[in-house]
Amino acid sequence: MRYLPMPILTPVLMTLTLVGCTRYREETTTVTVREPVAPAPAPVARGPITVDELILAVQQAGDPRSEADALNQLHNWMSNHLMTYDVRVTDLRTGAVVRGPSAVTERVQTTVTIMDRTKPYRDFVFIPRDNRNLEILGVQ
Repeated sequence: MRYLPMPILTPVLMTLTLVGCTRYREETTTVTVREPVAPAPAPVARGPITVDELILAVQQAGDPRSEADALNQLHNWMSNHLMTYDVRVTDLRTGAVVRGPSAVTERVQTTVTIMDRTKPYRDFVFIPRDNRNLEILGVQ
């Protein structure tokens, strides 16, 4: 048996090794899964404004103008719902009924009774920011 000389054998083995290594290639595939973004929730449909919200707006009015706006909205709501109302105005200090409160400069307390035909529907009390706003409720 003849042996191949070492100078020839080494390059042949190197070539076979390199050819074998280049044929074996590890491929890596990266898969990115993107989940769809959930759509923003639909805006919640707001129901009609309730009488309680309107009353609260009157009671928490910060200035005479916002009080007048709130009283107008309440008046419109009562009109649309065929409600009537009774207004009683008293002096804060004495509790006496005040006649002509829209012309009085002293602070007064106003009690409003909302009626559904003849039945009381809701009562509330507020202290007007400006007594002239009571004219919106028909109080002179």
